[in-house]
Amino acid sequence: MSTRKAAWLTWCLCAMSWALIALSILFLALNWSAPLPESWGFRGFMGILAAMFTNMGTVISFRRPEHRIGWLFLSIGLVAALQFAASEYGIYAGLVRPGALPAATLMAWAASWVWVLMLGLFLLMCLLFPDGHLPSPRWRLVVGFGCTWVAAYALALMLAAGPLTGFGFINNPFGLQQTGLSLVQLRIWIYPSGLLVICLCVGSLFVRLRRATGEQRQQLKWFVYVVTLAGLALMFANTNLVLADSDVKPFQYLAILGIMAVPLTVGLSILRYHLFEIDRVINRTIVYGVLSVVLGAIYVGSVVLLRTLFRALTGEQPEFVTVLSTLVIAALFVPLRRRIQSAIDQQFNRKHYNAAKTLETFSIAIRDEVDMARLREDLLAVVSETMQPTQVSLWLKTSHARAPSREGTKDS
Repeated sequence: MSTRKAAWLTWCLCAMSWALIALSILFLALNWSAPLPESWGFRGFMGILAAMFTNMGTVISFRRPEHRIGWLFLSIGLVAALQFAASEYGIYAGLVRPGALPAATLMAWAASWVWVLMLGLFLLMCLLFPDGHLPSPRWRLVVGFGCTWVAAYALALMLAAGPLTGFGFINNPFGLQQTGLSLVQLRIWIYPSGLLVICLCVGSLFVRLRRATGEQRQQLKWFVYVVTLAGLALMFANTNLVLADSDVKPFQYLAILGIMAVPLTVGLSILRYHLFEIDRVINRTIVYGVLSVVLGAIYVGSVVLLRTLFRALTGEQPEFVTVLSTLVIAALFVPLRRRIQSAIDQQFNRKHYNAAKTLETFSIAIRDEVDMARLREDLLAVVSETMQPTQVSLWLKTSHARAPSREGTKDS
């Protein structure tokens, strides 16, 4: 695939995911007061997963289109967004306002099993991380076993008779009554098979970690931690056959946090250990992401605070409060960006941070330096420390000659 086609496909998948997320948030706001049966995790978590995986997948695929991990991230984000949209659509058209929109039953049916595909993609990512290849050709058997498990689990949910999973108010339109017992037995066998698939996929990361050395080991370390946490929590979160729903809720929340941490740890590996060689892109993404959140919080807080204050003093809510808050945000943008950039460089990009501090110290010292020989030595030392070239030379133009003359040379 050419770079241009890969970039076009990346932005299309990103736009599709965010369009579905935006539509889902609208339906979620309309459905918020609807009395729903007990659901897995908490409402809206699928939208958070979709946004996090989509954003990380877009960055990786745009910069490294040949890498499979970026496309897996985008696929997980798109499937999560589709599941979120179908779920909220089904609740709105099937419970909040029955008959207001078409295909409510079909959308709820899709939402009841699409999440299994997302889980399968997540486990495949564990097998391929970080280089996009399996640890060895023998792991293809695990891929085949995992695909069979995902297909069987999705089929069992598609054809199970009775209320849809997560939608107790809608019966499965494709449920097979005559094979109901067989499907129940299939779902019972699916659970231990799923435990085995999760153990194998997470185990592949430990195999890689044991063989890895140096920087690759650092790239894998945090990813292995959060995936192990998510995998163990998923095992306990789906033990409804043994425990009551209320007993597995903490494990469900822990599993969600573990899965949410995956894009963050991949970003950490990219930023701190140069994974995929796009650490600079992630650096800017994190800086402006944090900056947007901080400025947004300041803006909302200042608007609410000032309006409350003026309403208490004058009984009115003047419009210039919004203008004043906007001016405050404009004034804070540059200093906040510098502070956030400095903090992130200090934590995750120490080399750049040290170089910046060295240049800052030199710029202060040069103001009072009058000894040219000392200044020349300091300048050569700063260039050597910050840029680390193989050789440094300084040329100065004298006032008595037209051509510049070489004043000093230093090897580093």
